Amino acid sequence: MAHVAAHELGAAAPGRDGERAGRLECRWQREQLPDAIRELVVQDQRARNEICWSVFDS
Repeated sequence: MAHVAAHELGAAAPGRDGERAGRLECRWQREQLPDAIRELVVQDQRARNEICWSVFDS
């Protein structure tokens, strides 16, 4: 997991399936978090989604 949420954007896998891989990576990272932390992360991602090219729509 990235030490700063924005640093994981697009880092999963470049190439043809990069977008899909990125969304799977984002989902996997969320699943690794404790419930209370996950809710904070998801709230933050929702707040920043529009300015971050909708990368958190996973």
